[in-house]
Amino acid sequence: MRVFLLALLLGFSFSVHAQKTGVSNERSPWSLEVLYRTSLPFLSSGVPDESQVDDGYQVTWLAPVVTGYGVRLRRQIGQSWQVAFGLLQTRRRYTADVSWSLDPLSAPDAPPDFAGQLDWVMPSYGLPIIFRTEVPLSDNIDLGAGGGVHLEFFPSDVFTADFFSADSSQYTYDQYTQRVGWMRSAATVELGCVFALSDGSGLHVGVQIQRALGQWFRAESYGRLDDEILHVKTYLSGHHWGLDVRWILP
Repeated sequence: MRVFLLALLLGFSFSVHAQKTGVSNERSPWSLEVLYRTSLPFLSSGVPDESQVDDGYQVTWLAPVVTGYGVRLRRQIGQSWQVAFGLLQTRRRYTADVSWSLDPLSAPDAPPDFAGQLDWVMPSYGLPIIFRTEVPLSDNIDLGAGGGVHLEFFPSDVFTADFFSADSSQYTYDQYTQRVGWMRSAATVELGCVFALSDGSGLHVGVQIQRALGQWFRAESYGRLDDEILHVKTYLSGHHWGLDVRWILP
């Protein structure tokens, strides 16, 4: 998929170049955006943690660290409006804190408490369709805002596991993150400033908020000690709040 993303980037570049060479003495309405996004700690508070308990076995799924990169093709409509669409790759890095308070009668040789942590990455590929407007703040700075729909496609489910050994006992805990569907949708809003650069390109710095529509991931975790198995489950959202940086190529 990374090779495909690079090929798409080159294809967009050739498309923009073809559009520009076909228009004489005027600016092409097409431009290319190369973007990078990442969640920020002070914005992640808008995405709450999830916690479930089953008979002393507790799992807390922390808000994910979300990063993404990709390209968008942007078309100017009139003086102030634009439509943008492209391809993004997103990686959600999840962490789950796991603890288990054991019954001393059922596990007399084991420590009274186990604790551990699970980490995994949920990859996806997105197709954003965004409508934007930009208004000038000064000669070299524009204020831009936009919104639209973001479609994400998930190539697979994710599984991770770990264990802890003490004396003759081995405590195993694992995590299954399953797609609710192979494609999900979200509403997205972006706001930021576009700074004009000396080479004719632009630099956009702002924030992007993505609110998932419906449930995205089904999370299940199992704790195993000898013949004892405990199970907790929840749903994880596709919300994302973070930094949005884009290089705009005319």
